[in-house]
This record gives sequence, C-alpha cells and structure tokens, in this order.
Amino acid sequence: MLSDNVAGMVDYFRFPLSIHLADEVLVYKTSADLVEGLQGLSDSYQNLGIREVRWRLSAIELMRKNRFRIWVGWDHVYPGGVQTTGASIIYYCAFAGGKLAVEMVQYTAHQPATFAGLSARGEARTA
Repeated sequence: MLSDNVAGMVDYFRFPLSIHLADEVLVYKTSADLVEGLQGLSDSYQNLGIREVRWRLSAIELMRKNRFRIWVGWDHVYPGGVQTTGASIIYYCAFAGGKLAVEMVQYTAHQPATFAGLSARGEARTA
C-alpha cells in the first residue's frame, strides 16, 4: 500500500508541510516526520481491512505564477473488491527549478477512522 514507496513520495513535499483535516491542522516539520505519519496511515489502512488504495485524478488547475492545485480522490478497496471513497484531497503545488513540490494538503472529505496513524508525528493544531 503506501509503505511501498513512502520515502520516494516525500521527496515531492516542501517542509514544513501542513495537512488540513476537517477540524485540525497537522504540521510536519521534516520529511522523517512525514514518513512516520504516512507509515502510520498505511498501518491504519491495514488494521481497517483496506487491501488497496487507488487514486482518481479529478482536476488540475492551470498554473499561475508557478503555482497550481490538483484534486485527487482516493478510493479504498476492501476484501471481495468492495470499493469506497476514502478521501478527497486538494494538493497545493508549486513548480520551480524543474521540480514539482507539494506545499500544502487539504482534505475536503475523509473517513476519520483512517487518520489515527497519520497524526503520529504531525503537530496537531485546532483549525
């Protein structure tokens, strides 16, 4: 699941990174903190019986001043192929020096039970 390439994923994030949930903001100061948070998220998925996570690209905003947003839906697949929408996320991105960087993440919808592990290393703040 997520654990397959977590270290490679975090190379695309800029720190400190804020992840906005419905009622709190998690702030990850370093890539190591985010790796630990994503590993916790993957562990939560496994504990809930989620066998696979699939992404759906919903939209990409036109770039303005080297910044843009990406809307992605993440679907959870359970045993027997049952699929549910796990989260809808907006990634706030920048493109500089030929490299993509995610500067902030906003969950617009999610299943709260899956996020117990994500906040393992993120500094929680009330939104």
